[in-house]
Amino acid sequence: MPAQVQDLSSGTPTARPVARDYGWLQSTLFKRLEQLKRQSRPLLDVSGGKKVLLRVVILEGGDLGELKIERSSGEDRLDQEALRLVQLAFPIPLDYALSRPQVVVRIPISYSLSSD
Repeated sequence: MPAQVQDLSSGTPTARPVARDYGWLQSTLFKRLEQLKRQSRPLLDVSGGKKVLLRVVILEGGDLGELKIERSSGEDRLDQEALRLVQLAFPIPLDYALSRPQVVVRIPISYSLSSD
């Protein structure tokens, strides 16, 4: 049975399924970040790939709650670009109710040199 979610605009409850597995949420966020990352071309003067691991708190309405770097790439420019990309991705549309006030996900964002 779908959970009741309060529609704040009308004040009436609306039915929306509740997901207990949040893989769909991480997948939705990954897809959005990849779109944004393709539009962003940070200038790199490093060789090889770099990865930033971010801790992202998603609020039940799809808004960004908290964002922080858990593991730096070692390049401040890339770390800042990763933070900027995540901020641009929000608010994120939710296909399911979160069934809790917030969900924490860890998002790795990788950068590598390309020959294009």
